[in-house]
Amino acid sequence: MPERGGYDHAIIDSGSSYESFFVKQAERDPRVVCVLKLPEWYKIPTPAGNYTPDFGIVVSHKSLRDHKEVEIHLAVETGSTSVLA
Repeated sequence: MPERGGYDHAIIDSGSSYESFFVKQAERDPRVVCVLKLPEWYKIPTPAGNYTPDFGIVVSHKSLRDHKEVEIHLAVETGSTSVLA
């Protein structure tokens, strides 16, 4: 499915409509250079403990300072919560 990743398809959590929606939308965005599902062992240390994001993406963007193209590397969590009003 992915056309802008290190592999020819993405493995997403079964039944995760959030992950599927995210990957499809990222694939449609011309600014997205690369999308990759991060492995379970990939951890980001935080003051609250280790965090394991779902995806890593690389986005091409014009710099505000000099308008040159730069790449922004992001970790993305696709989970959702319901908030009751």
